[in-house]
Amino acid sequence: MDVLALFHWGSNKDAADIGPDVSLDCTACKGQGKVRLWLFYEYCTLVHIFGIVSRRRYGLLCDACGYTWEVAAAEAKARQTLPARIPFMRRYGLILFYGLPIAGAIGYFIKEFASVWWF
Repeated sequence: MDVLALFHWGSNKDAADIGPDVSLDCTACKGQGKVRLWLFYEYCTLVHIFGIVSRRRYGLLCDACGYTWEVAAAEAKARQTLPARIPFMRRYGLILFYGLPIAGAIGYFIKEFASVWWF
């Protein structure tokens, strides 16, 4: 197995259901059907574990035909009734991957320089 294949930078897409069923006219199937509010997000991963959300879009999805039309973020937040459940490692994983070692190094240097300057 190639070691570099483990350090793969990938781009993925997923969706989260964030709204109730609403009766609206669908523009594609011209029917009165149930429409749900969804959050469509794209995330990038490093080593298939550490991710970060790179793009968020909101859309209404027709249950009858599957047509989706995009909704402005302000309108979507007004209609939203369920929390957007994006897994923690997809949302903040890359920040942990880079942030924890940097925070540790900063803490180490502060401790070392503080002992030289004040004692």
